[in-house]
Amino acid sequence: DGKQHFILKDKFVDVFYEVKIPLTFGAGTRIVRTDTMDFDLSGDDFINNLDELRIWIDCKNRFRAAVDLEVLFLDEYKREIPSIQRGFTINPATPAGGANQRDAQPSEGTFEIKFNSNEIDDAKRTSYVALKYVLKTDQNSGDVNIHPSDYISLKLDAYATINLEF
Repeated sequence: DGKQHFILKDKFVDVFYEVKIPLTFGAGTRIVRTDTMDFDLSGDDFINNLDELRIWIDCKNRFRAAVDLEVLFLDEYKREIPSIQRGFTINPATPAGGANQRDAQPSEGTFEIKFNSNEIDDAKRTSYVALKYVLKTDQNSGDVNIHPSDYISLKLDAYATINLEF
């Protein structure tokens, strides 16, 4: 039949798989990820004297798509405290001089959350903070390629002023 056939006995065969990189996501795709961290503002005596509370989120987006970021404040039972939730949009990476996608420069920014006096009372119930980020492609944007070098980086810092009475 013109085909070569063979039988292997007591031999090992290496099998290699091919994975297509970059991963490609079509228009209208949403990829959601949530990270929760301890951020306990409840239960400590000093929290009753909280005068000011600010949170900064430094971010870098290396994806070529916008990322929606929701900052969710959760009580001790991990239920949302809706009155103090915040949302932001992190811009997509920008191309570097018209070069290909892998040369795109990350977009960088800082978001500040400043709580007013009513929100501080609700913030005192916070035990956890969840960062929920949604990578989304526009219905009209076409495909988005994700390369191994793409990432999103988020750093959370907090500042509080406490009125200590002696």
